[in-house]
Amino acid sequence: MNSLFAHYACMYRPAARVGIRLLAVFVALVSSGYAFAGGTGKVASLPVVDADVTPPTVTAPVQTIARGRAGSTVPIKVKWTGSDAGGIRSYELWRSTNGAAFVSQTLPAPTATSRTYLLPVDNSYRFFVRAHDNAGNASAAKYGPTFTPTIVDDRKCCTYWSAGGRFVPYYAWTNESLTSAYNGTIKTLWSTGGNRRNYGYAVHYFTGRDVAYVAAVGSRWTYAGIKIDDIPYATVNLDRSTDAGASIVFSKHWSTLGTHMIEVGTGGYGYINVDAFVVIQ
Repeated sequence: MNSLFAHYACMYRPAARVGIRLLAVFVALVSSGYAFAGGTGKVASLPVVDADVTPPTVTAPVQTIARGRAGSTVPIKVKWTGSDAGGIRSYELWRSTNGAAFVSQTLPAPTATSRTYLLPVDNSYRFFVRAHDNAGNASAAKYGPTFTPTIVDDRKCCTYWSAGGRFVPYYAWTNESLTSAYNGTIKTLWSTGGNRRNYGYAVHYFTGRDVAYVAAVGSRWTYAGIKIDDIPYATVNLDRSTDAGASIVFSKHWSTLGTHMIEVGTGGYGYINVDAFVVIQ
C-alpha cells in the first residue's frame, strides 16, 4: 500500500510543480499591469489610475453677526466653503485672539462649514481654515481679516429726529429704562401711521464690515424701517409674544471695511425703539 501511494505521488509531483510555476507567472503579469483577454490567449493592458495629488480649495473664513442677544458678548458666525473632486474629508479652523498664537477650534462635525461663537466685545479676532480631501491632500491655509466687535448703546449711538404731521400731536424720542435692555435703557418713538402721522428716525454712522440693529421686542412694538447708506433696505417686525431687550433683529455684512450709515425709522402704527448697534470693525 505504501509503495502504491509513493508511485502516484511521484507521478503527480512534476504536474504540481508546473501548476505552481504557471500561477506565479499569472500573478506576475497581473501585478505588472496585464490581464488575459477572455478566450484569445492574448494579454490586454489594464487601465492605469493616476494618484490624486491635487489639494482641495477653500475660501477664507467670513464673519457675520448672528441672531441672538447683545451684551458683553455678541453672537458671531464664522463660515467658509471648500471643494474637491474626490470629496472633502475634514476642515481645520484656527482662531487668534488679540494677536496671540492661533488655537485649533472644535467643529460641530468634521465637514462643517461654519461655527457660531459668543465673542467678548472690544477684543480682536482672526481665523484661518484649511481643508483635507479623501486622498490625504491638504489645502493652503486661508486667513480671514482681523476684526473687532464693538457695541454702542442708545444714549451714544445716534442722531435722533422726529416730526408731527398736520393735525397730529408731535411725539419726540423718549428715554426709557428697561432692565433687559443693553445697559438698561432704550429710546422709543410713537408713530401714528398714515399720511398725517408722527414719524422719525435714528441715524448711526460707523466704519466697519458688519452692523446689527439691537432692539427691545414684544407685544408693545411695531414695524421699524431700515435704511442702509440712505437706501431703503428692510422692514423689521419688533412684535413678539415674549418681551425681551438687547435682541439682534437685523444685520448687514460687507466684504471690505468701509464707512456707512444705518437708519432706523418708523414703519407702522405704534412704538419703535433703539437699544444699541453692534459694529464689526
